[in-house]
Amino acid sequence: MTNFLEMMRRRYPGRSVRTLDIDTREGAAEASLYSVMRYPAFVLTAMDGRVVQQWEGEHLPMVEEVAAMLSENEIAHV
Repeated sequence: MTNFLEMMRRRYPGRSVRTLDIDTREGAAEASLYSVMRYPAFVLTAMDGRVVQQWEGEHLPMVEEVAAMLSENEIAHV
């Protein structure tokens, strides 16, 4: 996951890439907000806060898949 996040930050420096620590109150609350049930999880959100796409567990996206969604949608956070 770390390599994926580093690659996203390098390829899309203007995009907000955030990580959450589910062992904190804030991280657990936000994971709950998005109904994350398995970890690791990856959530793309739009500017209005709605979930555009969500992946959980072992089936995480490829950088190219996320890149295609970034160009198709107005994404707030990766």
